[in-house]
Amino acid sequence: GATVSVLRPREIAEIYELRILIEGHLVEHAVSRLTDEALTALETIAHELDGDPVLSERLDRRKEFDERLDEHAERPRTLAMAKQLMDSVGRYLLLIPADDLHPHEELLSYLRAHDAVCAREWLVAHLSSVSRKLQLEVAQAGNRSKT
Repeated sequence: GATVSVLRPREIAEIYELRILIEGHLVEHAVSRLTDEALTALETIAHELDGDPVLSERLDRRKEFDERLDEHAERPRTLAMAKQLMDSVGRYLLLIPADDLHPHEELLSYLRAHDAVCAREWLVAHLSSVSRKLQLEVAQAGNRSKT
């Protein structure tokens, strides 16, 4: 039979530490390369993801947003690593209530201004928050399964 691996809170923390480093690097390189057309496409995706009440659909839009933004960094190997890390925690994001995920309007304002420093700071805060929430949810789920 198939075996499903379960991430522990410290593994989630490590994955998000790596995501912060890698995706922060990607966003710094992407910001200066964003065209008006690319920004419009990102805005459309962001409005769809922030407005969709179905969490699984929001997560699909989030992945699409991240990948579209990161593609502009023109760092294909780094992007591949980021995608692998995103995929490793994807199913766990379903544990977080939809209302607990950050809207992207603030990030979009930094991208429109081509402000790589603020865009990276937003990303760090966002990913750190998601990491903490996931670690808590996984720890609580583990505690429930032991009782």
